[in-house]
Amino acid sequence: MEILSKLGFSTGEDKVYSAILNSNHATLQRIHERTGFERRNVYDIINKLVGKGLVSYFTENGHKIYRVTSPKNILSYLEDEERDIGEKKALLKASVPQLMQAYESSKPDFDVRIYRGREGLRSLFNEMLEHPDVHFIGGNWGMVKYLGKDWVDRWMAKRASRKVWMHDIITTSAKFFAEYPPPKDCYEFRVLPPEMGSPNVICIFGNRVINIFWGENLFAFELENKDVAKSYYDYFAYLWKTLDSIVKVYYGFDGMVTAHEHTYGRLGKGDEYVSFGVPKTQPKAFHAYWQKDHERRAKAGIKCRILFHPETPDSVLRNRNSYPGCAARRMPLGVNTPAWIQAYKDVTYMSIASATNPITIEITNQDIANSFKTYFEELWAKAKKLK
Repeated sequence: MEILSKLGFSTGEDKVYSAILNSNHATLQRIHERTGFERRNVYDIINKLVGKGLVSYFTENGHKIYRVTSPKNILSYLEDEERDIGEKKALLKASVPQLMQAYESSKPDFDVRIYRGREGLRSLFNEMLEHPDVHFIGGNWGMVKYLGKDWVDRWMAKRASRKVWMHDIITTSAKFFAEYPPPKDCYEFRVLPPEMGSPNVICIFGNRVINIFWGENLFAFELENKDVAKSYYDYFAYLWKTLDSIVKVYYGFDGMVTAHEHTYGRLGKGDEYVSFGVPKTQPKAFHAYWQKDHERRAKAGIKCRILFHPETPDSVLRNRNSYPGCAARRMPLGVNTPAWIQAYKDVTYMSIASATNPITIEITNQDIANSFKTYFEELWAKAKKLK
């Protein structure tokens, strides 16, 4: 059944318990034959199970016959363990200030550490949660792939509950966000150009600078020094400011998606973006992304209105109108645009959506965004609803 190993018991305890459970005459010899363990090991494991109240025995003809006790005793044992852990945690919490004082006083001015493997990296990420802000340069969401999505989900939830801000300068393909959207709480990101990609990720928090190398052999190298950390904070601030320039240019389908993904960092439930000039036909890869995106947009409560090319088929408009919070029409007859334009808040982006190499220009300026939104409203008023 493997029930015990799933509950945190050893594999040996699980197999011996199962051997006794499935035998009506469980002698030491029979358990040895069923498990393949050495008799001495079997005897030691049985004693552990007896001590935990999960196995009992009686003597018959000079031989001990083992029986499992009521399976409800497993629950009782776990409840006792939970109480013991609670007491140990309370004792540790009371001792943490003294331990931290000794830890800090023994550290050199320039400290170096190395972390290896999944558990080493997980412990490092848990230490980040003791700081109000964590900065990443070159983030590529390797943490999801190598630390495990379920673990990262729990870490993100804990980070948000503790109000730890994650400032992220990423290099990952924006298509990844379709499967793992950016967190909503205490998170902001900006995107490095593709040519600035790096094999490692730099993380800064407190006076610590970490170089993380994602891969099958997980490895992180840490420097802890106030002056070194300050130089990296200054570098991060420079990059952050540079990436927030008023005009940005993105290339390819990934670039188009990157510009659109920014809506999720700037819009919330009840907000709206408007689009016009959307081409009548798009490559299949585009359609696959937009269908997933509309499901995500509807779930986030973001609204949108879209004006398509005048010759767009009815089937495309019906598809878009089927999503909650989306209204789609055709551009007024005779009105066409060379680019697809989207506007929201103080942002406007224009995509020339060719099948081979789309180009997207993003402009952050309130007056420009307002002028495009006004133009959209004039077109929307003239556009007819789909019958």
